[in-house]
Amino acid sequence: MQQEQLVRDSTRYCLPPTSPPLDHRVILSQKEQFSIEIEMYGGGGGGGAGHVAGGRGGSTHKRGGGGGGGAYVRHKLFIAQLVEDAVINFTVGAGGAGGGNGGGLFPNDGVDGGDTTLVNIVAPGGGSTTSLSGPSAGGGAKGLKGNNNAAGGQVGVAADGNITNTNGSAGGSTVWYWV
Repeated sequence: MQQEQLVRDSTRYCLPPTSPPLDHRVILSQKEQFSIEIEMYGGGGGGGAGHVAGGRGGSTHKRGGGGGGGAYVRHKLFIAQLVEDAVINFTVGAGGAGGGNGGGLFPNDGVDGGDTTLVNIVAPGGGSTTSLSGPSAGGGAKGLKGNNNAAGGQVGVAADGNITNTNGSAGGSTVWYWV
């Protein structure tokens, strides 16, 4: 688990620009901080690999479905446990890997994107823990490999944000073409 200090950028506190691991921890260190606004994105689903089939009349190419887009949630926390040196734990959903194509002959589906969720607040010094289950930015579903039924991944679903809940976009479907 990586620990990050919030940084003030003119009007708000935010994480420094880093490549986030799957788990993050934020430490509040400003006494005037009685509420915090959190923006979360679910990981996008990985696209399915394309498929190529050759024959006497030429080759058929079938594109894999695109991965579904991750959701976006904006949520404001304003609870009594939000005090100086409290720790907010949350999980950051990773983007799904694209499907490998095995030279176009043996394509694979992509991988689902991960959900981003608030987990809990831990009191200063590792004291009591308050669950924050609820706000979640769902990850997009995987795109299917290129074949007769390849489809784009389903949208990531936004849930329980008290400011904004926006679902992701569906992944694109298969297109065939002959060469």
